[in-house]
Amino acid sequence: MSTKAPATPVADGVGFAGDLGLSLLVLMRAYRTVVASALDDAPQGARGYQTRTVVVRGDQQNQLAWPRTWGSTAR
Repeated sequence: MSTKAPATPVADGVGFAGDLGLSLLVLMRAYRTVVASALDDAPQGARGYQTRTVVVRGDQQNQLAWPRTWGSTAR
């Protein structure tokens, strides 16, 4: 009997143990779906929510500084 993880995903979603990239992709897509549905009522969706939180906090001096807050390297 082999204890090796299956090479291909199992239909019930348990077979992703051997493929970290695929597991992260599945997790990211599920997270994006949940967040998008939670922000459906927010004007402009997730981006509008992020913009409003920065404005309310008042900790950014200009619009170029906003993406840097979210991890972008835009200049």
